Amino acid sequence: MNVGLVKDGPTLGLQERPNPTPGPHEVRLAVQLAGVCRTDVYVARDQLPHADPVVLGHELCGVVDALGPGADRDWLGRRVSVNPWVGRAQLGVDRDGGFARALCLPASCLVPVSASLAPSRAAFVEPMAAALAVLEGGLPPGARVRVGGLGRIATLARRVLAAEGFRICDAGPIDAAVEADPDSVFELVEALPDGATLLLKSRPAGLRPLPWGQVSQKRLTLRGVWYGSFSRAAQWLAEERVQVDDLLGAPTPLSRWAEVLDADAPRKHFLDPWG
Repeated sequence: MNVGLVKDGPTLGLQERPNPTPGPHEVRLAVQLAGVCRTDVYVARDQLPHADPVVLGHELCGVVDALGPGADRDWLGRRVSVNPWVGRAQLGVDRDGGFARALCLPASCLVPVSASLAPSRAAFVEPMAAALAVLEGGLPPGARVRVGGLGRIATLARRVLAAEGFRICDAGPIDAAVEADPDSVFELVEALPDGATLLLKSRPAGLRPLPWGQVSQKRLTLRGVWYGSFSRAAQWLAEERVQVDDLLGAPTPLSRWAEVLDADAPRKHFLDPWG
């Protein structure tokens, strides 16, 4: 039997279900570890539209243990992380996610990871890919950049930019800025010079205000950034291109999910579906 954390109408809790069967060009993962994200909290609180019922979780790693028709047999037994987007549908939101012992998804979503990579690092590929998006925003090489926000993605974005030769400036003149917390937008717009670029990285639930007048007056370019390369993210984690260990917490058994789902902590929470 499969055990998963399911949002079912107004109820959130563990449910037992039959093991899922992969469809055409899909695989089934035996999930090793899954990270808790703010998106999971939004779904749990009905602050984000979602499938009903749905298993939460989209940051994960596991081992491929079954193949659907047409799936490449080379995937069987491989250790992988995942790109959680199936077209415009997200794991843990629009279709069942990784807070479970087993999960089916298209083979095209798989991201190979080394068998020797620590499970917490392997499950951190999605946040790393999200942070690498700041390198896709067209910022001038070596620019002085301010990153708005104090959370893990803001911290990771600073480290990614610094690793690629950008100068992180928390004070003084800047050439560009990265919003990693919607509450930082007004401060960043105020600090930016005329004609500069502001990258929008966060994905808050609901609508947030923007200082349109200043944006127009300064002729700023606002550019949304989504993800960088997932394979590059896995490579950076394997090669320890940036420090992440201080951002990763210890696993918590899935049976104790309530202890960590709403917890605000400096380290990433992980759920072990076999605990």
